[in-house]
Amino acid sequence: MKVSQSGRATLWIIIALVAVIVLGAGGVGGWLLLGNRAGTAHAASAPPPPAKPVFFQLDPFTVNLQQTTSDGGQLLYVGITLQLGDATSQAFLQEHLPQVRDRLLLVLSGQTAGNLITSAGKEHLAAEIRGALVKPFGAGQPKLAVNHVLFTQFIVQ
Repeated sequence: MKVSQSGRATLWIIIALVAVIVLGAGGVGGWLLLGNRAGTAHAASAPPPPAKPVFFQLDPFTVNLQQTTSDGGQLLYVGITLQLGDATSQAFLQEHLPQVRDRLLLVLSGQTAGNLITSAGKEHLAAEIRGALVKPFGAGQPKLAVNHVLFTQFIVQ
């Protein structure tokens, strides 16, 4: 049986199409397989999610501010929440709450209204509060992790 010239051309076209389909399927399969491995490796090396923040909310403070003129006193009403690094710090602050409030009252009452109305003044106050709280309350105290001082209410009157 003799195959004609056009039959041979058709046979070669069919063989070429089958080869392209087989190679294409193999390439797609390999890409999917390697893509999934890379995704799995990426997921395994991804950093763990950050720890949940520990907040310690204090009752609001109302204090007389330092006078800069003879007009009379001005008041500061401020709500403070502390962002802590761990639950140990939270438990310690809760146990020593009267001392915590005393330190904060001293820091707050030493401020002037002129300093507190600016953003820089509020940032400076937050740094002073943090500094007052990380100082030891007594011997054998664990190191307190006070990460941020957050003002939740702030009125100067």
